[in-house]
Amino acid sequence: MNRHDLMTDHSVMINHGSGVLVNGMTKDYTYVLTAKHVILEKNTVKKKDGSFINILDIFEHENKLIDCAILKIDYQPDVFQQTHYVEKLPNSASLMLIGYPDKRRDAHVEIKHQNGVLVEVVDNSFVLSADGIPPKDIILGMSGGGV
Repeated sequence: MNRHDLMTDHSVMINHGSGVLVNGMTKDYTYVLTAKHVILEKNTVKKKDGSFINILDIFEHENKLIDCAILKIDYQPDVFQQTHYVEKLPNSASLMLIGYPDKRRDAHVEIKHQNGVLVEVVDNSFVLSADGIPPKDIILGMSGGGV
């Protein structure tokens, strides 16, 4: 499986945002990493095939300045990770953001793969410069997506 297919298979829609499936160290549940601002009072997690995943719990980062949330969901057996440490990537490394922009939610191909490059890494955070500098309406809804 190439990285494009792996990223697509591990991407989900969360309300009006995106998320990435992450395996746990158990067969009792799986996680979704996403942006905290996509979490609502009532939440849905939708897979690329259109099916929905049951949410067991939601954990929002307690620091209001960190836009991060973790959803604990029913176990997803086909989820596995490939981890890369951003600190070890060279400047201008090729990256890809993947998610479900609002503009594509009703289209035949809902998912978007946005190429870009690594600009900088500061305090465990990184900046990705998206190729072509897409306007906001093209990427709105990709928040929480995987890189």
